[in-house]
Amino acid sequence: MVANSSFQLTLLLPVFNEVGNLSPLARALQEQKSIAHVVWIDNGSTDGSSEILKAICAQDPRHRVLRLSPNRGYGGALRAGMAAYPPGTTHVGWMPADGQTPVEDLLHVWEICLAFPRAIHKGRRSSRLDGMSQRLVSNAYSWICRRLFGLGVQDINGLPKIFPAPLAEEIASRAISQSFTLDVEMLWGAARQGFPIEEHPVRFLKRVSGKSSWSGRRLQTYAQTVSTLLKIRRVHQPINRLFSWESPKVAP
Repeated sequence: MVANSSFQLTLLLPVFNEVGNLSPLARALQEQKSIAHVVWIDNGSTDGSSEILKAICAQDPRHRVLRLSPNRGYGGALRAGMAAYPPGTTHVGWMPADGQTPVEDLLHVWEICLAFPRAIHKGRRSSRLDGMSQRLVSNAYSWICRRLFGLGVQDINGLPKIFPAPLAEEIASRAISQSFTLDVEMLWGAARQGFPIEEHPVRFLKRVSGKSSWSGRRLQTYAQTVSTLLKIRRVHQPINRLFSWESPKVAP
């Protein structure tokens, strides 16, 4: 894929204790020239990830580290990144640094985005290797979000996500989410402003190293998630009345 000088993608990668996944992901990204900037958001890592990120950035000037301490959660890290993307950025994309979203699939979504740059582009996990229980939880979460927010999106937390940079910055500046609920808050904010949302099939791989930050405390996470979703609905509902929109059609 050849870089398009008219559009520049900054990729945000939240990192929390991903020491075993960083180097393979960095090598895959360094081989690609169509990504203008990569911002690794070191979200209070304590396992040696910070040292690896420093070495990665020394090898490629497109890569930089945004260090946060203490940990701000997945959503808090992304909000910090969206407020600090490099000049010249036209689009902001994000996905975790856990290696479960292949770089090839990210580039495929970005290539489609170049043809339709005003739309929101995101992954829909059509092939998943993370286990049946996780798929059931993810499907239930997406169903709840569709009911609460009227979004015609099949896979709410499917990654990567790519937004026009000014839109991402504006929505993130008003967001309240500190966790993965930021994804639905961003999508709902974009839909309320009339931006179409297009989903594209991507793979979702099994973790090679480390574990999800919410493993082992799922019941607590479920309760907090429902509470946050209801709060998002309540806080932003007055803004929603300013717009007249239909749930955007999602590309197959």
